[in-house]
Amino acid sequence: MQKFKKQLKYFRHPYLHTGCDSLSHKNLERFLKDNDYVSAPVTIDNGDYLFAKYYHNALVAKDKILMKEIEVEYGKKTFIF
Repeated sequence: MQKFKKQLKYFRHPYLHTGCDSLSHKNLERFLKDNDYVSAPVTIDNGDYLFAKYYHNALVAKDKILMKEIEVEYGKKTFIF
């Protein structure tokens, strides 16, 4: 980054966790603001990981009916878990 005279600007909370309590959350937000970071927008949430996990389990179990149900629910973006 230094080579191209660029500076880190965006921060994405790992797994969308913003702190284990309100104090941790507030301290992290203050740090980001004080250091000119911008919280990156969320483009995916952990629901997609849950769908993938359950689909994988159904695949391993060769449960084609459950696989189809998961595909349908994922297409609706509703959570059945």
